[in-house]
Amino acid sequence: MGSSGFEGSGLELWINNFFTPDGEREVVVKIYQNTGEFGDMLNMELESARVVSNTGYGPVVYGEIALVEPDLIGFAMGIAEGGFPDFSDLDTFTPADRQRYREEAERSASNISFLTIEDLNDFSNRLLQSGYYYAGEIQGFVDSQGHYNPIDFQALRPLSNEANERREQIQVHERNISIERDLLAEEAFNNLSRRTITP
Repeated sequence: MGSSGFEGSGLELWINNFFTPDGEREVVVKIYQNTGEFGDMLNMELESARVVSNTGYGPVVYGEIALVEPDLIGFAMGIAEGGFPDFSDLDTFTPADRQRYREEAERSASNISFLTIEDLNDFSNRLLQSGYYYAGEIQGFVDSQGHYNPIDFQALRPLSNEANERREQIQVHERNISIERDLLAEEAFNNLSRRTITP
């Protein structure tokens, strides 16, 4: 699961209270099997999470933590504010889950504004300046103030030092950001129209 609590590349996700440098905090712990393959995956996702956090948009990353189970490894990070602005149905949902997630998505979508798009654009630029790009889908929460909070960073990759390859990677990044931007813009215009219509 990712920091949203939805399934991602890790084996499991826990939300619990931990003592951090900032005191006791409720954090997300992403869990993996303690194998070479999953160890490499943890290191890649941990580095990506730190890069995103350093842009000022991602959750605080507390780093790798010791677990009681020797066959498991994991890292802790803060909980992203907000929720998904779109609803994705799963066969495993109960009717109550389905209704709750749909309502949460509608509530998050109603908070989307042009501020959300400004956040996404700024986040995109800061990532590129940090030497990273999105090779795949970007996902984010929208909070009650309309701010964009990125989650699930497994599609993040370092930019190449080779000029032509780097240029192609930036183009891929811009296409992926554009897909997310277009979805947000549609909701922003819909919300603006609803707010400006007089009875």
